[in-house]
Amino acid sequence: MRTVRFLWIGVLSVVGLLSCTTNYYRIRTRIGSDDSFAREICATGDSAFMAGDRTHSPYWFALDSSWHVIRYDSCFVQNFFGEERKMNVCAVRDFKSERGVLPPIEGMGKYPVTQPVETLDKSFRWFYTYYDYRAVYPEITDKGPVPIDTYLTPQEQQIWFRSVEGAYREMNGMELKSQLDDMEKNFWKWWIHTCFEISYDVVAHFDSLSGKSPYISRLAEVKDSLFRKYRNEGEDNFSPEDVCRYLDCYWNTSHYSDLYRIYGEEMSDRFDEKSATSLLFETCIRYEVVLPGRLCSTNAPFVEDDVPVWKVDAFRFFTGDYVLTAQSRQVNGWAFGVTLLLLSGVIVYCLNRLRRYRRK
Repeated sequence: MRTVRFLWIGVLSVVGLLSCTTNYYRIRTRIGSDDSFAREICATGDSAFMAGDRTHSPYWFALDSSWHVIRYDSCFVQNFFGEERKMNVCAVRDFKSERGVLPPIEGMGKYPVTQPVETLDKSFRWFYTYYDYRAVYPEITDKGPVPIDTYLTPQEQQIWFRSVEGAYREMNGMELKSQLDDMEKNFWKWWIHTCFEISYDVVAHFDSLSGKSPYISRLAEVKDSLFRKYRNEGEDNFSPEDVCRYLDCYWNTSHYSDLYRIYGEEMSDRFDEKSATSLLFETCIRYEVVLPGRLCSTNAPFVEDDVPVWKVDAFRFFTGDYVLTAQSRQVNGWAFGVTLLLLSGVIVYCLNRLRRYRRK
């Protein structure tokens, strides 16, 4: 039976294993004081790509001539928030921001996890110039046919997919585990229900193609009872093939097994298409921003050598926008020089006035 890719999101979220992720990238954005910036995107290339075959590119965008590709003779290890990954290639390109908006990389729109809306606000304050960086990953809108609110409250969603500071203050480990266990159970209930709904719609679609199904008119009315029956029996696999088998048992027929033999491959493809959001969860990004001057503040969970570091994956903007912020300030050396000259002039002027006053 073909593996249901959609369930991998549940595995990733519940178990929290970063090693299940397919694609790892380290993106470092270097922002200059002259509105220029550069992106350095590191990845892991296979032997064909390392030999020069760009059709085996590990990147999600086209590596045209504007990108400078650096292939390393040996891998370097990058820490992905507790998991170490070997990387061997970096793609580097210089850009120019337009009115404080950093332009996206061509081709990024296919994968929202790599497509934030980035802005840079530069404020001149005489002695210092402040740089305010902001990146917004918009909330994923396609969450499947079953509202997640049915199984998790808004606060539980924030805790499960992201985090809520102080949400479990005063709780001990035993109490905290109990709360999280309940969330895990409800999350799985929602996820299994979602898979069932997608598979059921896929089976109904192909059943309607035959034009002579004796059960098509009854599919909608038995859907909920079929789901409850097999969930109560402990079933949690609801691929299109599984749903066909359950329908045959429910009506004591072989109609849907025959249907799957005819359309099985197309059913799986349609299931993958309707659950395409799952592809977003196969990417994990270590995102770094190098700002001019010294870092003042950031909401990044990690700061290394004055560089804020965020973990970016689709979980973090599954239930709301994921916002990255950082502020730095750069010393305006000339402003200190001008101020010193002005102060010196004022002091000299005052001294001269004082001497003249004393002479009188």
